[in-house]
Amino acid sequence: QGAAALGLVAALQLWEVSRVHPHELSFFNVLAGGPAHGAEWLNDSNLDWGQDLIRLSLELDRRRPAEFATVAYFGGADVAVSCGRCRVFDPLAPSLSPGLYAVSSFIWTEGPELMLFQGDKARSSGYQHLRSVLARYGEPLGTVGYSILLFRLPPEGSPQR
Repeated sequence: QGAAALGLVAALQLWEVSRVHPHELSFFNVLAGGPAHGAEWLNDSNLDWGQDLIRLSLELDRRRPAEFATVAYFGGADVAVSCGRCRVFDPLAPSLSPGLYAVSSFIWTEGPELMLFQGDKARSSGYQHLRSVLARYGEPLGTVGYSILLFRLPPEGSPQR
């Protein structure tokens, strides 16, 4: 019986890991809510290594080939190399124009707080502004992998929510 139970647990683990492929870095088991809820438990380098920036570029090609996205990103990858049609959000000049925004889950969940903790009030304020405007007026479009959230910010005067 012990061998059968161990075999069943191993089979369930294999099934659970295989269904998250090719997003293994974002794996969280079902007890933690799965990879879609991983950022609620851990973030920073535990979830976001830049693995979804190339996927973001492919997603932009799929959606609208000529469209650019503004990326608020935290991680080690170079946005310009991974996603050539992406502009990097500058929290020191946080003017938000209508369009597509891609926000790393770390920036979304903890970015302003980390900047404030590090004593960078200006960056904290810029990321907080981005987060509050997108939460209030942005249209959620889904995620890229499990580490980038997509929003469309409509023209001023026509908030979606």
